[in-house]
Amino acid sequence: MSRLWREIAIEKLAHNGESPRLLVVIFSVLKLKYMHSLNDIKKARDNTVGSREAIPRIFHTKKNFRDSTLKLNQDEFDVLFGSVLGDAYITKKGRVQIEHSDKQKDYLIWKYKKLCNVVSTSVLMTQRSKKQDPSKKTISYRFWSKQYFHSWRNLFYPNGKKSVPKGIKEALSPLVMAIWYMDDGYLRPKKGCCLSTDSFSKEEVATIQKALMEKYDLRASIVSRNRLNIGVIASQKFFRMIDPFVISSMRYKLP
Repeated sequence: MSRLWREIAIEKLAHNGESPRLLVVIFSVLKLKYMHSLNDIKKARDNTVGSREAIPRIFHTKKNFRDSTLKLNQDEFDVLFGSVLGDAYITKKGRVQIEHSDKQKDYLIWKYKKLCNVVSTSVLMTQRSKKQDPSKKTISYRFWSKQYFHSWRNLFYPNGKKSVPKGIKEALSPLVMAIWYMDDGYLRPKKGCCLSTDSFSKEEVATIQKALMEKYDLRASIVSRNRLNIGVIASQKFFRMIDPFVISSMRYKLP
């Protein structure tokens, strides 16, 4: 909107009895809205990560955007689902954060490659000071998904705390179990293996226990610290099931 065009328009409208001062205010507001629209379009054009803040209302209403999802293939779904059951975290904005220690860097990079179609960042290194000894540092690596997983946030965090989603039995594929075990599992000599399900309630762990029995005939028991132990005989079957998916750097978790 050029200055000359604005002055001509104000002059014509003033002849019709409109207040010039009021018209200046009106045109200033219109210009401001126009510039905001240009900024929104630029943000949308430059946006490559699916950020809700960067996608303007002129392209997506908030409701429609929050319901948007990325189409995942089965492997992507399984890797994400197993990771969220394990160490991953979903932010309130619907981004999945996946982080592993320096010792498991190869495992994290393997996940990164599996999820490259839904990832919005490169692999980032993070250093933290140890609480017991601030002079010592711990190193970890992480990356984030795009912000399209609001429905997953609602599924896994219905009350703000990570929970076992309803209908979990249907999602427990061998790959999901392998990812979950590589994240949170460990061997128990002469006792089979264990999944660290400490963060879930006893009722939720019982739901997982029942799902494993019904779907794979895997007998498990709830042991100390609310963890799920798969016994010696059942663990042999369990390891045969997940073996094709356990990567070389994580095979120390197998017998």
